[in-house]
Amino acid sequence: ASTISCLEDIYTARFVKDTTHFKTQLKKGTGEEISNKSFTEFIYEFYQKKHKSNKKNMQQSCLDLVCSIDFHRKEMREADLFAGFLSQKFDTRDLVFFLYVRC
Repeated sequence: ASTISCLEDIYTARFVKDTTHFKTQLKKGTGEEISNKSFTEFIYEFYQKKHKSNKKNMQQSCLDLVCSIDFHRKEMREADLFAGFLSQKFDTRDLVFFLYVRC
C-alpha cells in the first residue's frame, strides 16, 4: 500500500476511535474529552489488530511506516505532518483537531 493510503487508514481509525470515546464519555457525563493514549501507542495497536497473531509482520509494518515517513518527509507535507504527530511535536489535542477538520 502507498504511504498516503497507510496514513489515511491510520487517521480514519484514530478518528473513529476518538469520536466513539468522546460519545461514550458524554453519555457517562465524565467530561473526559479525548483519549489519553499517545498516537504512537495507537499506531502500535492499529498494526497489532491488523496482523493479529503475526508479531513479525506487525513489527515489519511499523518499521516500514517509520522508514517511509522518514523517506518522504521532505517532499510530502502529509508525511511531514504525520511525523510531527508521531514524534509528539504536536499533542493529542492538535491531532484531534486535525482529524476533525480533515473530515
